[in-house]
This record gives sequence, structure tokens and C-alpha cells, in this order.
Amino acid sequence: MREAGFDILSGPLEDSIFYYETTGTTGPATPCPRDRKESYASNRQLAMAYQAVIEKHFPGEKTRPSTR
Repeated sequence: MREAGFDILSGPLEDSIFYYETTGTTGPATPCPRDRKESYASNRQLAMAYQAVIEKHFPGEKTRPSTR
């Protein structure tokens, strides 16, 4: 993946809404752009994983996603 760089993208770079790079701790940084659908899917999994933690530490409180 690192060698392929932008040639490995599954869609146009201009469709990305977020652009990340790996930290490069094991070599050069790797580009990781995210489009709207991929970002939603990734973040949805995190939200589901955090739900048990939120319910444990904030029982009975209504939570909502950030509006930022």
C-alpha cells in the first residue's frame, strides 16, 4: 500500500472529505483519504463500540453525536 500511494485509491481523491496519513513510524507516511460513506461506516462502528462504555458511566443520560 505504501508503494502504491494514491494509485491504490478506490475513488477520486476529490471525493474525500477527510484526509489522513499514517504516522510513518515504520517508514514513510501512507495517505489514507476517506470519503463520506467510508467515514460514516468507520465512525458508526466506533459509536457502537463506545455505547456500552457510555451506558455504564452515564446511565440514563441521553447522548448525541458531536455537531462539529
